[in-house]
Amino acid sequence: MLTTDTLHIDPATLRPPHAVRDAAHYDALAASMRAGGWQGRPVLAFCAEGDVPRPLTGSHRIAAACAAGLDTIPVVVLSGFDGSDADELALYEALDEALRGRGDLAALDTILHDSGCPEAEALAEIAAEDCV
Repeated sequence: MLTTDTLHIDPATLRPPHAVRDAAHYDALAASMRAGGWQGRPVLAFCAEGDVPRPLTGSHRIAAACAAGLDTIPVVVLSGFDGSDADELALYEALDEALRGRGDLAALDTILHDSGCPEAEALAEIAAEDCV
């Protein structure tokens, strides 16, 4: 069953899904974080059993947090798979496609719900906001 935990993780240990693409957005986030710390929604990450969390969202926020010198950031970690590499890979690819805007983002809550995630709707909203 898919579970979620909100962890506080050192942003320097996370590998963002992509490089900074919007320098102005990154600069504004870094300045905001220097002034007031982390203010926004958590990063969404996937974690296979025994693996480290892999962010699916938050590339600019992770980079800005590092630039601002934050020790930790909030990360909602999706985990709790049956151990099947094929099932984990299929779920990761479905999440990745939905979160990066290449698929129907509205289907993300269905993907998560079908995987047994009790917070499917809330996580889909986090992802939708992050993709705007």
